[in-house]
Formats: sequence, C-alpha cells, structure tokens
Amino acid sequence: MRRSLLLFALLASTAAGAGPAAAADNGMPPEFRSSDFEVYLGAFGGVNIQKSNYREADVTDPSDGYLDGSVAAFGLRAGVDYVMDGWLFGAVADWSFSTDSEIGRDAGNSANIEMPNLATIRARAGYTMGSAMFYVTGGFATAEMTFNIDDDLTDISGNDNDWAEGWTMGAGVDVAVTQNVSLGLEYLYLSLDDMEFEVGDESDPVTFEQDIEVMHTIRLGVNYAFSI
Repeated sequence: MRRSLLLFALLASTAAGAGPAAAADNGMPPEFRSSDFEVYLGAFGGVNIQKSNYREADVTDPSDGYLDGSVAAFGLRAGVDYVMDGWLFGAVADWSFSTDSEIGRDAGNSANIEMPNLATIRARAGYTMGSAMFYVTGGFATAEMTFNIDDDLTDISGNDNDWAEGWTMGAGVDVAVTQNVSLGLEYLYLSLDDMEFEVGDESDPVTFEQDIEVMHTIRLGVNYAFSI
C-alpha cells in the first residue's frame, strides 16, 4: 500500500512538471487529449485489498472469523471522454479478474473468500495540466464472491457463490506518453453489500453472513485513445 501511494505521488509530481518544454523535447502533446471527444481502450494490473468478517447466522455459539487479505488482479477498460478548455468529463467501464482469486483466509476455521471477478461502471471528471490529467471518479461496482469453509470442529463444509453489488469512488492520474498512449495510476474505494452464503447439506444448509468492512483496489495501466 505504501509503495503504491509513493508511486502515485512520484507519477503526479513528474506529470505536473511535464509542460510544453517536455512536450517539445519528447514529442508529447502540449495538452493531454486536446480533442473534443475521444474513446480509449486500456489494460491494467493491480491489487485488490479486503477486510471482512463472517458469522454463522441464527446460532447461539456461531462459527465466525475474519477474512482479510489481498490478491493481484488484471483487467481491461473502455471509456469515452469529452475535453473542453482543460476540463475533462467522461465515463468508463472495466472488468478485472484474478488467477489466484483467494483474497482472504481464516486458518482457524479453514474458511476463505474468493473474488475472481470485479466490474465497475463509473463517471469521471478531471482537469488537464500539461501532459497530465488528474481526475475523480465514482459509480456502480459489482464483485463475484465465493465462500468456502471446511471446519472439522463444527463439521461444516462446502462453498457457495454469489455477486455483491454496491458503489465505488476514487481518484487517479493519467500521463500522456504519445498523442494516443497514456499511462495511469488509479485508486478506488469500494463499498459492497453484505452477503449470505448457504453451505453444507442441500436439504439442511448452514447460512453464513459476510460483512465486507473495507475494500480497496490500486491499479497501474496503459490506455490507447483515438478521436471520434
């Protein structure tokens, strides 16, 4: 987390100093995405961080615990921007996935939570400074969650899968490398609804409640934009 924040600050300070002189020397545009309307496609890699807890529902002495952790993720995005007098307004949709989707584990109860897929649809607004664009963003978020447990003490085992929905907000910076290519660093905070999972015997399942307390994602990506 600290390394990502340091990278964000370094990228932002470098971008702020990359004005017309840097543009002339390195072939970067004097303004970030100076066209009125642009569509862009991109790819990114990053880390998803979660802090959550789970509890067996409607039980006096429940099986419960914490599922905290982080997992690497990769994804694709597509968006459209409108630039006017240095101001930028746009929308973006993205989908990220994880090959190692276990994001949290409770070794005591042999439980874990997986998040193989995460998608967002967001608006964003920003301001261009030289070859950089700083922005804030927010919108809808949804994540696929799989709860697994194999508790020898209570003889509860099984898994269940569902999608959680909620909202996200964050901020980022994109820095132009060429007229069409930019690099970006983005942070998102996600708030997802609590979930219920049913595991064990289908005729008499055990219900677990999961409360996602905190979820963050930090992404570093590359985008290719073209005018429309």
